[in-house]
Amino acid sequence: MPHADPAAKRAYMRVYLRERYRSDPDYREAKKASRRVRGRRLYRENAEYRERVKASAKLWANSQRGKEAMAARGRRRRKDPRWIAYHQSKTREYQARKKRHTPKWLSADDRSQIEHIYLRAAAARRAGYDCEVDHVVPLNGKDICGLHVPWNLRIVPSRYNKQKGNGADELDLLAFTIEWLVAEATGSDR
Repeated sequence: MPHADPAAKRAYMRVYLRERYRSDPDYREAKKASRRVRGRRLYRENAEYRERVKASAKLWANSQRGKEAMAARGRRRRKDPRWIAYHQSKTREYQARKKRHTPKWLSADDRSQIEHIYLRAAAARRAGYDCEVDHVVPLNGKDICGLHVPWNLRIVPSRYNKQKGNGADELDLLAFTIEWLVAEATGSDR
């Protein structure tokens, strides 16, 4: 590499490294890994970079090409046996957890109330509302676990339920506790 001119040296190195990237799989994997590490560090430490990445991702996702690519990826995933098995296992796990958290002492009336809540949510979705049935106190929360009972269920916007995740909002817990205390004081079954 006997280049005296720095521009010629840079051009030579660019071609050399590009060719090495194409031909050497170990080098290619090491380069990809270092880019991922550098990108994650930049994203974590640099707020301006983080905002640029988010804006770029949002632009791509809202573009026609991005929408088509995401739809195609969804179709491919739904045909992939590993994806199907994973999601079926997650669904079964959630249903089993719901069953474990449904007390045996629940009356037939309470069970019909639960069914009615899910039917109302399904009707709202058919009407075009983006909603889900939420457990006020999560079935499998970080600090607390609730029951699958009618007074622990409510219909909320999907965005709120996903944002809440497996946690319990303090205001929700406070309202839930107050409802329970009032029910205990008045002698009602809730």
